[in-house]
Amino acid sequence: MFDGCSSLVSLNLPNSLRKIEDYAFADCSQLESPIFPTSLEHIGKEAYRNCSKIESVVCPESLTFIGDDAFINCEKLSSITFNEGLTEMGWSVFANCISLESVELPNTLTSLGERVFNDCVNLKSVVFPNSITSIGNGAFWHCIKLRSLNFPSTLEYLGEGTFSRCDSL
Repeated sequence: MFDGCSSLVSLNLPNSLRKIEDYAFADCSQLESPIFPTSLEHIGKEAYRNCSKIESVVCPESLTFIGDDAFINCEKLSSITFNEGLTEMGWSVFANCISLESVELPNTLTSLGERVFNDCVNLKSVVFPNSITSIGNGAFWHCIKLRSLNFPSTLEYLGEGTFSRCDSL
């Protein structure tokens, strides 16, 4: 769609939009924080990959799925607001978002994909919801500033290497 449009700074998405396809805004290096319509249900694989100017993301309540690598390498991303509704995140969704310091996951989320927050080297805190049952392999690999964790009693699966190289734990 707009993959590689390096001059694209902002875009008004229509309120009728339900799905952002794979790679839709990948490598749009000047794109600033997107404003998602309240109808959005799905963000595809690598949709915002390498969008290095995005600083914040607010997920609408209608959003249920975020695909693999959707925000990978968004190095200035420092704020993510999850509203209730999100049930699944794919692999490496927020990997290498080096400005991200804290995350509070929504109560509707049941699983985290593999490497979902890996290499978020400034991530210090994560609040897990009581609904989470599965955290994938390497989900928080190399989150070197992560200091403490509280897991809910609903957690059934903790993947291999989930907290490897988390030197502050």
